[in-house]
Amino acid sequence: MRRTARDDGSAAVEFALVFPILLLLISAIIDFGRLYFEQAALSGAAREGVRLVALGKTDGDTVAGTVSDAAGISGLRVKVEVNGVWTTLQDDMAGGTAVSGVTIPDCTPGDAVTVVSYATFTFWTPLPNLFGVFGGQETIGGKGVMRCGG
Repeated sequence: MRRTARDDGSAAVEFALVFPILLLLISAIIDFGRLYFEQAALSGAAREGVRLVALGKTDGDTVAGTVSDAAGISGLRVKVEVNGVWTTLQDDMAGGTAVSGVTIPDCTPGDAVTVVSYATFTFWTPLPNLFGVFGGQETIGGKGVMRCGG
């Protein structure tokens, strides 16, 4: 099959039409992977924090530091609930700094403890903005629940 002079630029035109869609699809896959990774990190951090509280750690700085180290996410916020009383350990939208000097209430064996860790996720892809699904940012979090005393 021979090519004519009229077919010379058709491959370049087809590539120019398909490339932006392919690039958007690849970046959306990368964004989904980042979102899934951060969600898993937040869930693991909340489990680590609830384990500390259930074992009797009442120092808020220690628990907040452990949760932050386990998650490794900037802008992390952490709350603890013992017997219906919520305590904010780390809550600063700008940097996720720990609230110093906070003491977590003691829990008796059998009481439920809940630790919630959450952060704001920023999408790299403009795809969520195009379809109006998200506003370019989404709050994601993890939750851990355990009984006191093991």
